[in-house]
Amino acid sequence: MENHIIENEVKSLFCHELYNFQVERATKIVEHLTTALGDDVVKSIQEINVDWKEPLKMYMENTVMIIEKLKELYGDKVIEILKEHTANDALKRGQDMSANTGATLDDFLKIFGKGKLVCKSQSEAVLRCEGCLVSKVARELGVENIMYYLHCYGDPYYAKGINPNISCKHNKTFMQGDDCCEYLITMKVNKD
Repeated sequence: MENHIIENEVKSLFCHELYNFQVERATKIVEHLTTALGDDVVKSIQEINVDWKEPLKMYMENTVMIIEKLKELYGDKVIEILKEHTANDALKRGQDMSANTGATLDDFLKIFGKGKLVCKSQSEAVLRCEGCLVSKVARELGVENIMYYLHCYGDPYYAKGINPNISCKHNKTFMQGDDCCEYLITMKVNKD
């Protein structure tokens, strides 16, 4: 009898984890499409009555619940570990993307592709957007404090992975309560 109970618990956990894994994958695909193609992706999904926020909400609620519980047990060390993981993951994703880039700021901006170009020179650009899917849903749920470290914190490392001569700084983030996200992109220019 006891083995049957354990087996049912394992099946239950496995199904829940598998479901969450699929939800997370679908969410990342929609987010990637939105980043690449613009906010019209969300409008198109809404037109076919797909609740694009629900999977993201479930992912965030579960993830934040785990992190907050671990913070209760281990303190702020949990946030430091999250920051390290996010930085390393973003750097690797950027490095994976770097094979598709050229050496110019314009090439980088095509790949980074977040927001509207506010101003640009040979070595700097300012991009602004109203916030991504993740930040909007995080704000609705009131979990921006944790989601910032899981999402936005990696932007400078992603940029560095794509091109080590480029730095990315947040002037503003929707996730931290600003009215938009604003990125200052700077490229080291060789002055020969």
